[in-house]
Amino acid sequence: MTYPQKITGRNAIEAYWAPKLETKRMPAFTLDDVALTGHGVQMDYQSYEGKPVRLYFRFGASGKIIYTSCGPVVRRAAQPSYN
Repeated sequence: MTYPQKITGRNAIEAYWAPKLETKRMPAFTLDDVALTGHGVQMDYQSYEGKPVRLYFRFGASGKIIYTSCGPVVRRAAQPSYN
């Protein structure tokens, strides 16, 4: 998969996830962590390709998701220590 990829609308989201969730041979994803943030929920997972992904959800007053953002986790290289 090439990042970034923007998926908008119920039909596009369904078309993206359906083949990944229907396969019995491999899991669609592996959940690593779920955390509450000041504005919603952050979820880290491994994609079906084994790549780290971070997903944010923000909820409205009705409890429905009003915003999502999803993309690869970019890990920064460790800074050298000069002790």
